[in-house]
Amino acid sequence: MDIKSIAQERLGGPEWQRFLAAVEALQEADAALFEGIADHDAEEIERAVVDELARRGYLAHTREIG
Repeated sequence: MDIKSIAQERLGGPEWQRFLAAVEALQEADAALFEGIADHDAEEIERAVVDELARRGYLAHTREIG
């Protein structure tokens, strides 16, 4: 019998596929948001994006790896 951890099950299941689809959508939105702007403007937008992700609680699920 092959026993998988919860993480292995999630990474092989529909939850992971939904996550990957969301990341792809974010990449498209990110490209449009940053296209053709100067570095100082990009930094301001990046700070706003990070602030919004933190406000919504998404950064609470990240962990430093290393």
